[in-house]
Amino acid sequence: MRWFQRILLGIATLSMIGSFGCRQTPSEVYLEARTAAESEDVEAFLPHFTRWSQSLLGGFAEVLDESRRRLEYVRSPLEIHEFGEVTNETITEDLAILELSGSSESVILVVEEGVWRIDALRLASFWEPIR
Repeated sequence: MRWFQRILLGIATLSMIGSFGCRQTPSEVYLEARTAAESEDVEAFLPHFTRWSQSLLGGFAEVLDESRRRLEYVRSPLEIHEFGEVTNETITEDLAILELSGSSESVILVVEEGVWRIDALRLASFWEPIR
């Protein structure tokens, strides 16, 4: 019986290791978010962000709709960042920093629920309208 349990444990371990290898890179997540923003698809855009960021950006979208875009300091979630080409990707465990061409702003991604997600609250351009 122990032999059978060891085999099952080995199979489970290999499955978990294999699933980690399939995770998208931070650059891939960023590029998908950029594509969704360019397509003006908020529903496809928001899942690339952390839960807190999604809540806040979703709230921005609602406020914009309800105020008929009259509030100057609330921007569309699709416009919170000037997207560029990734020139460098630095990964340390659960944190990734992307450097972009033509931008002094870095993009921070964190691992949340096993997936890389953009942290909108760490984007300098996110805070720009309220400075």
